[in-house]
Amino acid sequence: MESVYLFRIVHWQNIEYILRHGLCSNNHVLKDPQYINIGHPQLIADRHEYPIPLVGYGNLGEYIPFYFWGHSPMLYLIMHGFKGVTQFPQEDIVYLVIDSKQIIEADFQYVFTDRHAKVKLAKFMENCIIDMIYFLQGDLLQSSAQALVNTVNTVGVMGKGIALQFKQRFPYNYKVYKEACKNGTLQVGEMLVVKEPDLVGERYIINFPTKAHWKSPSKIEYIENGLQALKGSLQEYHIESVALPPLGCGNGGLDWNMVKPMITEALEGLDIDIYVYEPNSEIKSLLQAEDGKKKEQKLTPAKAMLLYLMFHYESVGDISSLFAANKLAYFLQESGENLRLRFTAHHYGPYAVQLNHVLYSLNGAYLQGLEQNQAKAFEPLRLNYERYDEVERFVKTQLNPTQLDRVESVLGLIRGFESTYALELLASVDYAAKQPGVASVEDIQKHIQQWNQRKANLFKPEHIALASQHLDNYRTALV
Repeated sequence: MESVYLFRIVHWQNIEYILRHGLCSNNHVLKDPQYINIGHPQLIADRHEYPIPLVGYGNLGEYIPFYFWGHSPMLYLIMHGFKGVTQFPQEDIVYLVIDSKQIIEADFQYVFTDRHAKVKLAKFMENCIIDMIYFLQGDLLQSSAQALVNTVNTVGVMGKGIALQFKQRFPYNYKVYKEACKNGTLQVGEMLVVKEPDLVGERYIINFPTKAHWKSPSKIEYIENGLQALKGSLQEYHIESVALPPLGCGNGGLDWNMVKPMITEALEGLDIDIYVYEPNSEIKSLLQAEDGKKKEQKLTPAKAMLLYLMFHYESVGDISSLFAANKLAYFLQESGENLRLRFTAHHYGPYAVQLNHVLYSLNGAYLQGLEQNQAKAFEPLRLNYERYDEVERFVKTQLNPTQLDRVESVLGLIRGFESTYALELLASVDYAAKQPGVASVEDIQKHIQQWNQRKANLFKPEHIALASQHLDNYRTALV
């Protein structure tokens, strides 16, 4: 069984009594008469006689409440004094942390709830059930479970998220998976189980299709059907412990609040340890540290030009992002620099999926934010300003005169349009102007109206005309 830590927050002045007498529940005879409560006074009082809807478990006042994580909503209320909660500063609060294994080994009676215990919809779970499913945060690939679940598509691509990490860590699994996709033997609703040699023997990798194509979102029915197939595979291979990621809730776009109870319902009857790694922003920090160790990619003219433009874009006050990088790369290629990118009409304007791979190669050294080779359109890509001088020096000494002119033309083109709205407008108008049958500003407006409803509502005719006129002034610089 892996460690699952539980957290209790107490006032520092309670610590001396706790060290002498231990933690005491509200109804305990040894309860500290001077105990300083932190939290909602009425809520604490109501717990005394609130019955637990399980036979033989008494009431809430006989238990000491813990949280599954340190940063709980109640901690936020305590620190800010909201909703009738007495405010305490951070320095007055102490975390008491316990490993759930210690509770089990000490044979304490305990009960788990899936939300606040006094909410009518709260589900109370007995020891025998909750022992088997553990929801935790962290790096799934560090799990010691016998089997690891890898979320995949059915076309043989492991290019983002947890799948990319599996590809790098378990090459034999990737080889078998890719062959299965090529042969059409892996479909949604089925599992591909691979025995991968490991340092400690053999590890089972269970490839779980959460989407048909890597470009498509996950569907809730894929998870529902897949969980039944997963259950069958766990039984067939006599798996004793398994670790799962948040199925379909990363790049797949599903709501974790819907997927989480599906996992519990499908797997809670199995007599094995199940570790479910919930969505966690902290994992990105761990991946950033790992990314710093990977072999650094050398600058090329194309990469240096793009980075230089991104640094400039940030210098005028807007953040670099996948969105901004796409628009800058679009104009750089339109200026004549062959970046070998294929731009298509996307939700936010011209977009090239190949650019993700370019930026990923720069991640860790020149920027951060693409540790899993994925990021939302406007999620910040943090540029490494310690490398700016190197990028600028490369641009000034390694580019030929034509390439320097192209960089300057893009800088001139976007001047005055260095914001999210303006950059999308400028790129969308330029892309529309180059489509077949578009010959006037009116044609451009019509094309943008038909692009998608967002653009139809967002871009005003006078702004489209202004962008078109601005582009005409720079048309000789753009092919």
